[in-house]
Amino acid sequence: MLDALAHGADAETVLAEAARVGGAWIDPDPDAPDHRIVTVVRRFEHEDESAVLLIDTVTHLHRADLSPFVLDRVEHDGIRLHAGAFSLPATLRATVALLVERPLDPELGATRERWRPVYDRTESLPGGGEVCVTAGGGRSSILSLPDALPQRFVHADSPEDPAPAGTLHRGRLDSQVLGFPLDVWCHLPAGAAEHGVAGVAILSDGDRLTAEVPLFPALDRAAAHGALAPTATVLYATVDPADRPRALGMNPALADFLTDELLPWAGTFATLPTDPARRVVGGASLGGLAAADLVRRAPHVARNAIVQSGSFWWPDPAGGAAPGEQLELWRDGGSAAGIRIFQEVGEFEGHLLGLNREFRVLAEAAGAEVQYREYCGGHDFACWRVGLVDGLVALLGGEASGAPARRD
Repeated sequence: MLDALAHGADAETVLAEAARVGGAWIDPDPDAPDHRIVTVVRRFEHEDESAVLLIDTVTHLHRADLSPFVLDRVEHDGIRLHAGAFSLPATLRATVALLVERPLDPELGATRERWRPVYDRTESLPGGGEVCVTAGGGRSSILSLPDALPQRFVHADSPEDPAPAGTLHRGRLDSQVLGFPLDVWCHLPAGAAEHGVAGVAILSDGDRLTAEVPLFPALDRAAAHGALAPTATVLYATVDPADRPRALGMNPALADFLTDELLPWAGTFATLPTDPARRVVGGASLGGLAAADLVRRAPHVARNAIVQSGSFWWPDPAGGAAPGEQLELWRDGGSAAGIRIFQEVGEFEGHLLGLNREFRVLAEAAGAEVQYREYCGGHDFACWRVGLVDGLVALLGGEASGAPARRD
């Protein structure tokens, strides 16, 4: 498409075509068969503006120098465009967004504190693809290249194949156990009132999974297709983001919060399984760390965990590459027989990749059953949503997976 612009293609036609294809052209890379060329454009509006393509987590790891991600300026018949073409692995799935700055601060990525707010002022690619909106109003798109890991049930196979929607309850708990308030959600599959549920999933970061990258439609489809046993999904998130590390950073009180406050609240909507073999705790990043800590520390609460990109550097305040306390506890913590873990981590996660590989080795050595995979992507809810669905299917099963739906 950039070649077409260079040879006189009408810029308005190019913008219209960009919207039609979902904001990005995806073409073979003649120099790398395992890559694709991803081309994006945006209208150029102000002399002092720059447009940067943010590719999660790739851009984050290179935020000290954003120049490779800045779109070029192209002009034809008086219409100016930002345009750029990027060679990316054909297996990539990533959240992508455009950041338009007037002017672009070369020190924007110098610190994490300066970098984080940029995601609240991004814009999605033009077109009809899935758009994610952050709590601060930033918009982004989910880019899945042709050979990306299949995302079962995330989208309907066709408009004529709807899944019965479950029921969602929302509340707020002023936790006496943890000492701060949390928003909480309980999603029940269709038919739960009549037939009950066979499993319960307890997931962190409910704010992100209910609004920004919605999880429940995928769970409804998985249940409707018989791949997932009827499962109550209970989520939580701290009201104040500053409390998130206090909740998820290997907090020994988290197990009591689940058993004494969160699950009793969710139990007012349905009878939940009490067998720890039918409970799954899960989360990503600090949530993955918390899930790994909980099944080790409190297997009487849950014996299944979904560990995604676990923050196994904790509690190093700099988020360094050295193994943290959790890995040492698994190394010296005795038997984990009967514990089942679905674990995944992205290829573009820097030092987290090595730390998660080490956790897998330690968990298996302790006797846990670990289903492990590495995906082409980063520290990204677009990837983690896929993993949550696959993890729940793997750990709780369903009629289509060969595992009968179990009930009390």
